Amino acid sequence: QTRSRPPTFVLWTNTTWDEMPRNYIRHIQNAMREEFKIYGVPIKFILRSTLMPRPFKKMSKKEVLRWKRLGPRQAAAVADLNSKKMLRRTHLVKNRETE
Repeated sequence: QTRSRPPTFVLWTNTTWDEMPRNYIRHIQNAMREEFKIYGVPIKFILRSTLMPRPFKKMSKKEVLRWKRLGPRQAAAVADLNSKKMLRRTHLVKNRETE
């Protein structure tokens, strides 16, 4: 639990917010209401993702923004992927594979 008013919980998942079924979130919410006997109180959930971008994958601007919105670790991983050092390494690896 991260906050108390309203009760806010962080859920870790290996999917994105869009892919998480709404009925599953509602089920967790109702189960928590029953367990803690807090009927009539709004419960908020913050979804955090454990997904990480594939290394050496060239991404469009839209994909980069999507990864940055998932969380701080994903944003750092995307920044590392798009750095010039990583791009040079990718270029060297691809050249070795073609030889």
